[in-house]
Amino acid sequence: MLLYAMIGLILIAFGLSLHVFKMYFLIKSYRKMSVERKANVDIEGMARFIGIVSYFDGALLLLVALLSALSIYISTFAIVVIIGISIIFMLIFSLRYDGYYFDENGKLKKGALKSMILPVTSGGIIIVVVAIVLLWTMQPLGVIVGDEALQIKGMYGGTYAYDQMKQLTYMNEIPKITMRTNGSALGSHLKGHFNVEELGSVTLFVDTNEHGFIYFEYDGKKIIFNQPVEELKSTYEELSSKVAP
Repeated sequence: MLLYAMIGLILIAFGLSLHVFKMYFLIKSYRKMSVERKANVDIEGMARFIGIVSYFDGALLLLVALLSALSIYISTFAIVVIIGISIIFMLIFSLRYDGYYFDENGKLKKGALKSMILPVTSGGIIIVVVAIVLLWTMQPLGVIVGDEALQIKGMYGGTYAYDQMKQLTYMNEIPKITMRTNGSALGSHLKGHFNVEELGSVTLFVDTNEHGFIYFEYDGKKIIFNQPVEELKSTYEELSSKVAP
C-alpha cells in the first residue's frame, strides 16, 4: 500500500515538474539532444503530454493504495499491464512533438520509423521483464520437507529448522487480511508481509482459492502457507511428526 502511494506521488510530482514548472531537463532524451535538434522539438507540448500521462498513472496508483487501505485488493498484474500500456502509449505519441520524426503537418518523415524502433522496443522490453517477474510470483509454492528443516522457496521464502518451529497448526481458513505492508498480491496469490486480524503481522505464502493453510511461528515471526489441499494435508502430517507439540 505504502509503495503504491509513494510511487503515485512521485509520478504526480514528476508530471507537475514538467507540465507546470517547465523542468524540461527531466526528459532524458531531450536533455541529451544537440541545440540544433532541440530547436525542432515542441518541448512544451511534449512536456504537457508526458505530464498528463504521469498524472494518470500516479492517480491510478494512489487509488490502488486507497483501496488496499480499505482491504479491497486489486491485482498487481492488472495494474502493471495498465501502466505498461500507458508507458508505451507515451513513448510512441510523445515523439509526435519531435520534428526529427514528424513534419509540421504531423506526418511521419521518411526513414524516421527506424529511429523510433529503439525507444519503443526498450520500453516494451522493460514492461515484459516486469510482467515475467510478476508471473513468476504466481507459480506454485515450492515446499521441501527436509530431514532437519522446512524450506519454502521463492520470494520471501526461507529455511525453518524444526527444533525452532512453534505453534504448528492446520487452519481451514485464515483470519481476514487487513493490510499488505510489503509483498505481492496477484489475484488470489499472496506472498510477503501482511497484517491479519487476530494475528497481526504475518508472512503469507498462500493461494486464497485453496482451502487449508498451515500456520507456525519461527524466531518471533508468524508464517502461513498452503498448497493444493491433499498435498497440504500430507505436508502437515510430515511436519507434525518432526515439530514438537
